[in-house]
Amino acid sequence: MPYEIGTALDNVDLMDRIIRFVCGYATVGAVGFTGTGDGALTLGGTYPSAGTFPATITENWTITCTAAAANGGTFSVVGSVSGAQASATVGVPYENSFVAFTIADGAIDFQVGDQFTFATTQGAMVAANSEWEFLGKANEQTAGGWMNGPGLAGTDEIFVGLSRYNNPGTDIYNLTLAGSFGFNSGLAFSNQVGFSGAVYMSAWNTTTPYWIVANGQRFVVVAKISTTYHAMHAGKILPYATPSQFGYPVYIAAETETAETRWSLNDFGFRHFTDPGAASSSSQVSGCKFAFPDGAWYGFSNYYPSSGNETVSGLGRYVWPYAGANSSLDDLIKELSTNVDGSYTLLPLILNSNTPSQQVFGEIDGCYYVGGFNNAAENIIQIDGVDYLVVQNINRTLRHHYWALKLA
Repeated sequence: MPYEIGTALDNVDLMDRIIRFVCGYATVGAVGFTGTGDGALTLGGTYPSAGTFPATITENWTITCTAAAANGGTFSVVGSVSGAQASATVGVPYENSFVAFTIADGAIDFQVGDQFTFATTQGAMVAANSEWEFLGKANEQTAGGWMNGPGLAGTDEIFVGLSRYNNPGTDIYNLTLAGSFGFNSGLAFSNQVGFSGAVYMSAWNTTTPYWIVANGQRFVVVAKISTTYHAMHAGKILPYATPSQFGYPVYIAAETETAETRWSLNDFGFRHFTDPGAASSSSQVSGCKFAFPDGAWYGFSNYYPSSGNETVSGLGRYVWPYAGANSSLDDLIKELSTNVDGSYTLLPLILNSNTPSQQVFGEIDGCYYVGGFNNAAENIIQIDGVDYLVVQNINRTLRHHYWALKLA
């Protein structure tokens, strides 16, 4: 399963990196230069491109001045595998199927033979044949966009919208996540057919370490802000049903349904999608939405804040084993320790419902319960040669406040 570990500049850069990774955009190395001119080549193209596209392959690019001119010039564009492409002109944005850039003039003009070089690496999602399609923006959307996931068999259509919510006055810089049953660029972000309602993952406006893990049916993001961890899930779970019985088991899930939520909030209703929360016992205001077989989106929450305590939600829709119908069993699971050999047992995270009907829907793909005994955030647990990242639930460090993300 493809994954990426990196550091974003801020919440907008994190949003762009998520979209590029999930949609299979290639990565690009540093730009080198030899020659006389002191202009610059800047990578970048049609959003969300940062200089590459899903069609970009792994190769070396050589951009060479073939005709010098005062305050201008012409450059050949050659890929080591793709071969010669159309020429580029100084000062004119350049874009082909593989790369996009602009060459800017400097104080010293370019001379024939001046040369830029850079390397591209095929996107991990393309290499795995599981890339999503970037559909574009809704008609009033200024950042981010909508994506369409192909599913594990390549025949699904899973619609996910990603944007950002910034309010400098309250020091809030978040990511906005939503799902739908289709996409129409002529409609507003929140007016898409079968809109799930927006949920939010907290972020901030400075450097942010992150982990993205994706396949054709879902992507998961974890981001570190100061000493807290934040997360989202977008796409299908692994249902206990056939596609004909349940064709759209999509879980659009982050941390809160309230845009004005700062990353530092200390509240028992502010939680990850693995062990979600809500504002009150029966509140529909949840940061996690699941598309039921009846075509409606319902909120999930395990806990809510009550008199300063972590109290089991009365909403009737839970993620097991952190919470469920049997409080005695829940309490026992919270005390799970390591195995006698020091290894950890991972348990599936199962979505289940008591209302509007009693159903056990399925498991969150690639995410697991793990005990916090002798454990900590960012630990790597290895099981049968596969790495699992340990994640804490925002700021919580009790033994039942951790989960594991499969990095494969």
